[in-house]
Amino acid sequence: MTISKVMKTKVISIPETATLEDAVRSFVENRVGTLPVLASGGELVGVLDMQDVLLLVLPPFVRLVADYDFVHDFGPVEFAEMDDAMRARPITQVMAKPHAVEQESGLLRAYAFMNQHGLENVPVTDDSGKLVGIASRVDIGVGFLRTWMEHHGV
Repeated sequence: MTISKVMKTKVISIPETATLEDAVRSFVENRVGTLPVLASGGELVGVLDMQDVLLLVLPPFVRLVADYDFVHDFGPVEFAEMDDAMRARPITQVMAKPHAVEQESGLLRAYAFMNQHGLENVPVTDDSGKLVGIASRVDIGVGFLRTWMEHHGV
């Protein structure tokens, strides 16, 4: 089965001309964790993950301490905010290099690719590099399970 059979085709994306504030608004309004960044022609030029945006404003110790079981309240640190300069930053300064699979990729290849690059969601492109969909680990897992069910008459 190919990734095109399980991917979502309604993809929330953002133009490469957007700011970090635009991206934050899109994350919140659309309840997505990954925003493909597109050039004006629809080509995938980058990816912005919510986790990367959060790490820009969360205190540095969040990345340094391995065990938080003893902390029950972070107090005022809980309310970190982005300043005006951060909100106005172009997303091209924050986005990651795009890791994508082509729409004819098999599910196993897509899953292995996601593992290799530590992705929770993978953009899907056509032969010319234009975004045509996005797939999550759940989408791919359901594809595997559906195939198993069909082969075993379940």
